[in-house]
Amino acid sequence: MAGQLRAQGLDVFTGGIMAYSTLGWFTDPVLNTFTNRDESDLAELIFHELSHHKVFVGGDTDFNEAFATAVAEEGVRRWFQGRDDTDGLAAYEKDLGRKVEFIEIVLHARQRLQILYESRAAIPRRRIGGPAT
Repeated sequence: MAGQLRAQGLDVFTGGIMAYSTLGWFTDPVLNTFTNRDESDLAELIFHELSHHKVFVGGDTDFNEAFATAVAEEGVRRWFQGRDDTDGLAAYEKDLGRKVEFIEIVLHARQRLQILYESRAAIPRRRIGGPAT
């Protein structure tokens, strides 16, 4: 699919996922790449994936991922609190704040691009070194 989109002249990015849940269909793998993660990232990943086993709404990916993310974030907060690790919790909260800022930047850019793309019909298209079409 990415190759087809690139062939159309579109910018494409593909990336992997860190983990996935098969929701009990198979024994979910615990990959050795998980152990290379920061401790709080690993805890968040485990809470996230376990939440899918507890609550899953078929056909509603947005809900499932939002739920798992919320559970994971609160789970990590409580994990830090249970360890009396105020420095770790502060660093985690700071990291979450950076993620929110990044999402806001991307959503703002997306909104600006949408406006630009919708107005595209009014902009003459030019070939490099050629006349407007």
